[in-house]
Amino acid sequence: WSAVRLARLHRERVKAEADREREDRGIITSGFWMAIIRWRACILFAVLAAIVITGVAYKSRLCHRAKMISEIVGGLARTNPEAAGRASLEALQLDPANDGIRIQRIEVLLLSGKFDEALLELGKVPSGDRRDIHAILSAWALTGLNQPEKAAAAIDSLPGHVLGQPGVAIVR
Repeated sequence: WSAVRLARLHRERVKAEADREREDRGIITSGFWMAIIRWRACILFAVLAAIVITGVAYKSRLCHRAKMISEIVGGLARTNPEAAGRASLEALQLDPANDGIRIQRIEVLLLSGKFDEALLELGKVPSGDRRDIHAILSAWALTGLNQPEKAAAAIDSLPGHVLGQPGVAIVR
């Protein structure tokens, strides 16, 4: 009888150990996490590839490149006006709808003494999109072309609260 009892105890011990292993295995690693662990290198590579592709796509947009060039133009305008003129033209060609880049191009032309080109560039701005800065820049260009009457008329067309600004006072 002792052999039967020992066999039964052994079977119970093996069964209890198997149940414990099964419970531990189920708690530690479910099927989802096993797949994640098994494919972690591929998943990491896919995430990194998506990040790199997104970054390259963002940096290669034309409007981003135009913005980067226009940031350089500000420093070049006073030290190297010819290079600033070329850079502002390239930025404007990349993003012709950007009014800030167009204004910067006009300012570079005015600082270079190319007043007639600045007026031509101002003429490309639709009348519905004109702001106070366009009138100020056209007055500056007209002053450079020795047409003070037209410059004064451009300044007088501005609203009263703008007339006291320093940029307007210089042209006036």
